[in-house]
Amino acid sequence: MDFSKIVRLYIPESIEGILDSRCNSHGRLIERLNEINFVTNKISNTADSVEIELQILDPKEFYALLSGEANQFLLASLISEKRAEQVQIKNASWQLVEHYYSAYYAAHYLIRLTGLSLTNLDQKSTDIIARSNLLAGVTSSVPKGLYVMTYNDSTNLLVLTKDLRKPSGGSHKDAWKLWDGLTSKLQNNANIDPIEYSAVSMELLTHKRFLGRSTGHYSPSEIRSEINYQFKGKSWTFEKDSSPIVRRIQLAITKDIPAILPVDASSENLVLHNKLVIGLARSVFMHSASSYPKSISRSIQNQYKDVVRCG
Repeated sequence: MDFSKIVRLYIPESIEGILDSRCNSHGRLIERLNEINFVTNKISNTADSVEIELQILDPKEFYALLSGEANQFLLASLISEKRAEQVQIKNASWQLVEHYYSAYYAAHYLIRLTGLSLTNLDQKSTDIIARSNLLAGVTSSVPKGLYVMTYNDSTNLLVLTKDLRKPSGGSHKDAWKLWDGLTSKLQNNANIDPIEYSAVSMELLTHKRFLGRSTGHYSPSEIRSEINYQFKGKSWTFEKDSSPIVRRIQLAITKDIPAILPVDASSENLVLHNKLVIGLARSVFMHSASSYPKSISRSIQNQYKDVVRCG
């Protein structure tokens, strides 16, 4: 798979200020809102949703915090990938789950570099947002829980959207939904030069077909749940006739991505599609470290060189 071409499709969707950030930060951005210079333009409540619009006054502070959060996901992905390579005799369930989490963290890294993420607002965060409301005398409640965060670097507007029709808390499905949307943008970008990107476009289309099991359901999270809670997929040693599948899963973790990705939702195929997400995250990170030598990416590359490998 030619990751260099996919990186070229990805870069227009990323935010340069995040890639070029030179400050390291730890923790979640939303927990450090007090460090960002912003005002709350709008808090809109309806029966189905809450939308909060924040005007970021100093993007550099915002970029540094989002970059730090993204890079933690990148390192978590690469560490999980290494753990997934630790072979367990006659059993591949935990290797497979670790490999899933490597891809899950990689997807979080990649969407954050585009200014998009999932985040949980706690009481401290909602209080800061409410106090920063520009509309004097107007009090709007800000509920806690899971929000989709979207940042527009041309207007410096940060929009937080909460779907009140769904239960609060983290959601793997929501993360894969955002990744699916980003994959669609990469595929659209390939239309700029259909000849140059024809093979990559087909790979992304196949990946999207694998992702979408049904409306609102995504194969990676569904397969992971089946392994964890239903003992399905033939990755556990005690499952009937699991030995050949276990061997193929373990081989898939160590071998390169095939020229043609399979579409069927299976434990073995999950590994191959995980590799696309993980490989792209690694390639984007290496591009960032190379293109912005004074960025925190270059520093992380040097500090964690045993984890951040070329492939």
